[in-house]
Amino acid sequence: MAERVRKVHSPGETNIPGTVESPSPTYLSIANPTHERERAPRRALPMQDSLGDANWEANDFLLSTKQLVGSLYRNAWERGDDACQHLASSVRNLTGRLQARAKHIKEDEPLRLLAVVAGTALVLGIVARVWRSSRHG
Repeated sequence: MAERVRKVHSPGETNIPGTVESPSPTYLSIANPTHERERAPRRALPMQDSLGDANWEANDFLLSTKQLVGSLYRNAWERGDDACQHLASSVRNLTGRLQARAKHIKEDEPLRLLAVVAGTALVLGIVARVWRSSRHG
């Protein structure tokens, strides 16, 4: 089916040869094929304006939410990293103190250490005997 076209006249000019207007809101120049397509002014419907605004606001909200979540994640990661470093430091400190205390007891009070080991062995022996007798009734 043939498309209806009409010649376009600019204000102040009588005729522009070879220029046609299609029924769509785009103007085409047949005389100059390299001529860029120009869009005719469009009247947006109120619904389209509100949808465009809603789309823009949704994109803006998503971007700000993404930035906020990223910031919270980095903050939580840094705090967790600091807590792990503090825990590791505390464990190293405690281990060092326990080693120093054990070395002190071993060198300065060997009889006391021997008494603690013997007492612990006696208590564990009694507990093992009671446990065995209660199982085999």
